[in-house]
Amino acid sequence: MVGTSAWSLAGQTLTASDTLLVKVSDAAGNDGAVSSQAYVYDTVATVPTVDTLQTGSLTPTLTGHATLAAGETLTVTVGGATYDVVPVAGSWSLDLATAVPASGALGLVLNSRYQVTATVTDLAGNVASDASANELTVGTIAQALPPSTTPELPPPLPTQTQLPQLPSTTGLGDTPPVPPITAASVLTSVPMSPGGWGSGLGQGASLPDAAALPDIVDVATGRADLIGNDRVLISNTPLPDLSASSGARISY
Repeated sequence: MVGTSAWSLAGQTLTASDTLLVKVSDAAGNDGAVSSQAYVYDTVATVPTVDTLQTGSLTPTLTGHATLAAGETLTVTVGGATYDVVPVAGSWSLDLATAVPASGALGLVLNSRYQVTATVTDLAGNVASDASANELTVGTIAQALPPSTTPELPPPLPTQTQLPQLPSTTGLGDTPPVPPITAASVLTSVPMSPGGWGSGLGQGASLPDAAALPDIVDVATGRADLIGNDRVLISNTPLPDLSASSGARISY
């Protein structure tokens, strides 16, 4: 502006670093000398890092990395205190035993974990902080127990239920027991009244000579079989052939 030594430019969108050219022209069209100024297009600050540390000291030395561009500054915050730190050759170091906080007061206690935040601020006001967390451990932190690896127990076996008492078919109370039988007996018996048992021989069946019969065989009696037959006799010894002649019937 006329009569001032300052000027400004607004409404322009910058997309990259470049060089700004400035000149003064008068009403007669005369141009003054051209002045130039390079500028840096800056949208982000340098991102610093913080090294992980476990120590028993309440005033340890913290370290990390940061390569600052011109005009950038680095601060480190831990335990309630913030420090100004100047990196050297891309690395920074902060001795909490001797450093003086720029703000706040340091307060660390044993057996605790702390966040260390390193922050870079550039000339354009862009801010970037480290991405890690809880980098400082002072003392020992108890480890959580791992989850149980005990295998799951199998389901319990089905409850066994006692079969109900078979009803009497004689009308005289409980079904009478069946005595051991000889090989002349047949596999399936039928109830006889009152309270007796008989072989399944029909009319026209006869028995062989008693001397030809084998010894008494082991049998299982007195319960229904799997298909519903009542009072089944099971012989473990083959039976001799019986001829059909006299219609004999075995009973007990």
